[in-house]
Amino acid sequence: VNIVDNEVATVSMEQTEYTFDEDSGTVSVCAEIMALAGGLECDVIATLNLTDGSKATRDVDYSAADPLSVTFPAVSSVSGTTACASVTIIDDAALEGSHSFTVTVSSLELSPGGMYSGLEIGTPSSATINIVDNDDATVSMETNEYTFEEDNGTVSVCAEIIVPAGGLECDVIATLTLTDGTRATVDMDYSAANPLNVVFPAGSSTSGDTACADVNIIDDEALESDHFFTVTVTGLELNPGGAYSGLMIVTPPSAQINIIDNEDAPVFMAVNDYTFSEDGPLSNDVCVEIRAPADGLEIDLTATLNVIDGLKAERGVDFTADDPLQVTFMAGNTINGSTSCADITILDDFVLEGDHSFTVGIASTDPTVTIAMPSSAVVNIVDNEVATVSMEQTEYT
Repeated sequence: VNIVDNEVATVSMEQTEYTFDEDSGTVSVCAEIMALAGGLECDVIATLNLTDGSKATRDVDYSAADPLSVTFPAVSSVSGTTACASVTIIDDAALEGSHSFTVTVSSLELSPGGMYSGLEIGTPSSATINIVDNDDATVSMETNEYTFEEDNGTVSVCAEIIVPAGGLECDVIATLTLTDGTRATVDMDYSAANPLNVVFPAGSSTSGDTACADVNIIDDEALESDHFFTVTVTGLELNPGGAYSGLMIVTPPSAQINIIDNEDAPVFMAVNDYTFSEDGPLSNDVCVEIRAPADGLEIDLTATLNVIDGLKAERGVDFTADDPLQVTFMAGNTINGSTSCADITILDDFVLEGDHSFTVGIASTDPTVTIAMPSSAVVNIVDNEVATVSMEQTEYT
C-alpha cells in the first residue's frame, strides 16, 4: 500500500548576496529550508551549482567541490534551518577589481527516497558571491616635465603604471586633464581632447609600462618667449568595473609641458647717426626699431641701451640720460617697423669745444632680445659757442 505524502518543503539560498575579501580563505555559503510543523523524517539534500560570473573563474578566483551539496538532516531540521558548504576564495596577485560568481540551488532530493515533488526550490534560488580585490596599482605621469619646440607638431605625453605581480585582468583607464599655464592657452598654443584618456591593456601591461596620448603644439607667429601648460592624472578606473579604490595616483601626478618659442623680433637702431644742436630742445629722442613677427608680440620686449662718452662729449657735462637707458615695445600693439624711443638731454655748456659726439648702443642681456645691425648710433652735438679772433691792434711801428 503506497501512501503519497502531501507535505511540502522549500529550499532557497539563505541570502541573495555575500561579500568576501579576496584573502578571506575558506568561507561558507548556506541554503535554508522551510518545513512543515512536523519537520523532516528524511534527510533533504540540496545540490548547489557554482557559475562563473563577472571576472571570477573557478580554480582561478575560487574553488569548491563539484557538485556541491548540503544536507538538512531528518528530525533535527526545522523551518529556518540552514545547511552550509565551504568555498575557497583564491587570493591571486592580479588586479581585477571586485569580481563575482553565483551559487544556485539546482536540485533537491530525499535520502532515502530520491526525487520528490514536495520539495520545491524557493526564493532566492541563487546568491551572488562578491570578491573584494586586495591588489593595487599606481599610476603617475611618466615624467614631471617635457620640453618641445614650437614647430614639433604632434607630440606624446605619457602616464606610467606600476602593477602587482599578477598583472592586470582588466584594462586600466587613466584620465588626463590639461590646464593652461604661463602664456600657453588651449587652441592658441596647443590643442587636444580634454580630458584625454589613456589605456593600460589587460594581460599585456607590466610595471613601468606607459600609455600615451597625442597633443598638438601650435606653431603660431607671435613672439611670446617660452610658455607652458600642465597635464595631470585626475582619474583612474577599471574596464570593466569602473572606479576602484585599489587604483591610486602617485607622484608625479602632473607634468609641465614647456614650449620653446621659435619666433624672434630683432631690434636695431632706427638710424645710425643723429645730429642735435647744443642750443636746441633739451629733450631729444634716440629710437630703436623692431622687426616683429606676423602676429606681433604677446609679451613686452625691453631693450637696454648703453650710452658711451665719445669725442669731447661727456655724460653730465654735455648730455644726460637715464642709467640704465631702456626702450620697451608693448605687447598687443607692436607691429613690424614699430619704434620705441628714449630721451637724451643735450646740455648747453657755454664752452667752446667744437662739435662733439657720443655713442648709443643696444646691449640688452634679455635672452628674448635679438640684436640686429645697426646696433649703435653716433649722436653728434653741434656746438653753438662762438669765439672771435682779431689782430690786437691795427698798426705796429
